[in-house]
Amino acid sequence: MVQRNAPLARCRQRVCLSRCARGTQGVILEQATGGSPFKFSVDLGSRFNLHSGAPGKALLAFLPDDERDEILSKITLTKFNERTITTRKAMMAEIARIREKGYATDLAEEFEGCHCVGTVIRDHAGYPIAMIWATGTSFNLTEKKFPMVGKKVVESALTISRKFGYPG
Repeated sequence: MVQRNAPLARCRQRVCLSRCARGTQGVILEQATGGSPFKFSVDLGSRFNLHSGAPGKALLAFLPDDERDEILSKITLTKFNERTITTRKAMMAEIARIREKGYATDLAEEFEGCHCVGTVIRDHAGYPIAMIWATGTSFNLTEKKFPMVGKKVVESALTISRKFGYPG
């Protein structure tokens, strides 16, 4: 589904699709590589933290509040570096920003040199069923490019969501 998605197909970043695994982690379901000469690669089925990257933070932002709160109560906000969110107060402020923009960002919060921009894919009722995001190196996917890539990620998520009956 990611590889056939037009707005992100031309993106030079790696694109991934995932869903929330049981519990407090995401799992990689699919990936497509962009045109950049330097590429990241992840193993399908690998799991990732929800608090320290764009896809997980997007999921937390767009889940119903009670589900988000339950997940946050079970997550240890592990510090990977000085950019990692480690308090619930900071996470809630980040969630408010994500909801306002429509997408989440990651400025190397877990992996040095790795930036991400992502959002959720929704089902027919608007429930977030998966996350989609673009990943690039910090020198290629710069913070200045986040709004442009964010727009492409949101467009791609909407295209995929409509295939699940989402009316938005």
